[in-house]
Amino acid sequence: MSESNQRTSKQEPIEISGNSAIIGDNMESIITSSMSRSNLDLPLNFMREYLKNDTKPIDFYRTANQSIASLIPEGRLDNRSELKWASKPERWTYQMLVETPVITRIVDLIIQEFRSSWEKLLSRNNLHKQHEIHWCIVIDNSGSMSIHRHAIYESIVVLLELLRRLESKFAVARFGGRTNQKILKNLDDLFTIQDGQYILEALTFDEGTYPATGLARVADRIFPEGKNKSSADVHVHQFMIMITDGLTNEREDATYLGTTKKHNIDLGILFIETDKEATSQVLLDCLNQVQNVVIKSNKMTELPHILPSLLYKMIEKCLNETDSNREQMNLLSTIHIEIPSYDGSTALPSRSAGENLKYSCANPCSYVINHSKFIIPESTQIYVELKTYLTRNIDYTDYSSHAIDKLRQYYESLKISPSILDAEKTWLNDENRFSALIDDVSTVFGEVIFRFNRFTRRREALRGSSLYMPGVIKALTTDWNHKKIFGAKLAGGKRDHTVCLIVDVSTSMFGTLSLGTLDAIVVLIAALIKIGIDKFSIVVFGRNVRLIKTNEQGWNAMTIYTLMQELCFDRDDETRDADALEVGVDLLQQCSTRGGKKIFILTDGYSSCRNKLIMVQERAVQNGIDIIAMAIGIDNTNLEKFYKRYFQCATVYALPKALRALFEHETEVNSIGWLTDKAQEQNMANRTVLEGLFDNIKSDKVFSSIIEELTGERRMKLIHDISSSTDITLDICFCIDCTGSMSPWLSVMQRQMQQIISGIKDTIRKKHGSLKFQLRLAIVGFRDVQDHWDDEQFCVYEFTNQVDQVDQINPVDQFMKKLTAAGGDDLEGVGVVIFFQLRVAATATCTPHPSFTKKDEMFIENIDYYF
Repeated sequence: MSESNQRTSKQEPIEISGNSAIIGDNMESIITSSMSRSNLDLPLNFMREYLKNDTKPIDFYRTANQSIASLIPEGRLDNRSELKWASKPERWTYQMLVETPVITRIVDLIIQEFRSSWEKLLSRNNLHKQHEIHWCIVIDNSGSMSIHRHAIYESIVVLLELLRRLESKFAVARFGGRTNQKILKNLDDLFTIQDGQYILEALTFDEGTYPATGLARVADRIFPEGKNKSSADVHVHQFMIMITDGLTNEREDATYLGTTKKHNIDLGILFIETDKEATSQVLLDCLNQVQNVVIKSNKMTELPHILPSLLYKMIEKCLNETDSNREQMNLLSTIHIEIPSYDGSTALPSRSAGENLKYSCANPCSYVINHSKFIIPESTQIYVELKTYLTRNIDYTDYSSHAIDKLRQYYESLKISPSILDAEKTWLNDENRFSALIDDVSTVFGEVIFRFNRFTRRREALRGSSLYMPGVIKALTTDWNHKKIFGAKLAGGKRDHTVCLIVDVSTSMFGTLSLGTLDAIVVLIAALIKIGIDKFSIVVFGRNVRLIKTNEQGWNAMTIYTLMQELCFDRDDETRDADALEVGVDLLQQCSTRGGKKIFILTDGYSSCRNKLIMVQERAVQNGIDIIAMAIGIDNTNLEKFYKRYFQCATVYALPKALRALFEHETEVNSIGWLTDKAQEQNMANRTVLEGLFDNIKSDKVFSSIIEELTGERRMKLIHDISSSTDITLDICFCIDCTGSMSPWLSVMQRQMQQIISGIKDTIRKKHGSLKFQLRLAIVGFRDVQDHWDDEQFCVYEFTNQVDQVDQINPVDQFMKKLTAAGGDDLEGVGVVIFFQLRVAATATCTPHPSFTKKDEMFIENIDYYF
């Protein structure tokens, strides 16, 4: 039996290698459930069009045997191998997707809604417990998902960017056939643009659907049994989100429940389906304890509201289950400070995707500041822990015992190099670009924040410890009407202040906040130096705390180079802001100064430390240190939750006004016009650009070599059809034994053939009515080698005789009546050889369809009472 696609001369069959899993693992249930033992090799373009228009797949799955258990193959899945691209593109397609206004807007909305819900959950649950969430995204790679390709791409991009911005650890995996699950991103690896590109390219949508098996295999790799890393002060939650359409035969609730219990994970499902069919119900009818949401592939504008709902339901469930005991935080550990280890030969890292972007605002000088407050938010709720924290008898950080000496040794070993000089040149160019703004900020610093507080020259005064001779002479000449005869140091003003700049480089800053931070750090440092404050320290933090500069180091090319190496916002997936503030407090505590001690922390306020952040600020207050949190950018922040004094500027050009307003105790919050009112940014329905980029993902494979490794030995035929024809021609060749021993069976055989032919046509018309189907028949009658029929070894009824008579079987009946049984006295073993010879001869004898090529297969049905 052979199947071929009618196509024009421009259509060429393309053979693609794949995994050893059979392509029809589960697609057979949709396309060929009514034709058992058939092996239709359907082109994917027809398959997608068929699934879009046909309403039968759900019925097929519901009526099919649903007792298929998940058979887990032996051995664990391998970790993903290292990514290698054939030719690195100038602009990654994943990068362009992330930068599109549609995706950007969706991610911002989801983050805003999710973080709001997260804060509410934590506020009414265990405030003393730190919660950490590890995610795993598992994606259905079956053929039925191919019609949702664009919706799947969009969902994955949004979900990946969401988890990256939330600084959560996450893994990504793909499942299809029983033995074809693949890890696309490991849990502990940092997520980069290359990872996102690879994940999208690795989705081929040409496999079967075994979600229960895939879930078990992936969970065993990502969340091994007994490896949950919860501690006394951190509770780790493990979540898996499955993206599927729900069409599968693995629908036993016990198989899913067994996996989730074994690995201590919570499962959530994002169903993607068409507007016409509720395919999710196929799986939901059997699953009772799984959180899920459903989105229609033609209504992706609802994704910002549907996806947070799934995350919220999953997190709410796990927090309620783990909050039975209120545990104390571990406050007695000493923070380890990391020191840079660059040798000067490493070039500056290139700006990542988001840092190359520009953003516009209706009012670049708009800003917002907080009202005057006398207490730090939520500090009264942790009074007991705060008392323990403030009275501890061990060091808060290893600043004095480790960091100072190590940083001194680092700068002593660092020598001037071309990379260091390039860094200094780049920094100076940025200073020149912001020269006018630096003047404005330095004016605010000098007049409002860092006033003169140290004088070196004497001036006349009413009081003092010594006489001022010019004043005494003037008093004598004016008959003592001039009273200022003493001398006091009131001239030659200097500023004796100490500052610590702390910079958040965690991935949650990625976007406009990272752009604003890069500009702000240049302006702030230049303004401090301009007013004569060279006693400043610099600390960078993300997953850990890195000390860049203390008051001991000068501001020169080497410190510029070291700082610029650290200003990357795609390396740290955690925000240890409380630890960074601890280091800042220790740095300022060691400084002897007459003036104020201030910490400027550039962050978004989304903390991994939560309650400890509140306690560190109380410690700073007791040591006379002023903490000012700031954010430069239009992304949402969480500063008001944890900081007593903060402000946010739309761009760096709002810094002078915001600083003056904050330190002159303005209580009015300025209105903010963050974004420009552009129609294309507000119109979420415009997806033309997205679809074009999605097509690039499908056609242009950057990781072509590693993608080929994913598919292994599986083989399928894709028919490139310019006309997009969906006609299917099914060729069946019956090979009939006409030796004498078949004489009693020829009449029965004729009736049986009529039933087979009619049954095939009726079944296809009933269950696949939308299919343009053509059935062609051929018959080869054969005898033993020594027998002849009309001087020919074979009697052949050609396929070509039947092309224009698809619905007629009368010519076949007429041919069958001519057949007679005779001969055949050879040994039975000879018949086996004859049959295999016949198979080759029949292929050459029967004229195939004109479009039939050597890559097509021809199936022959042998009718013989012996075989």
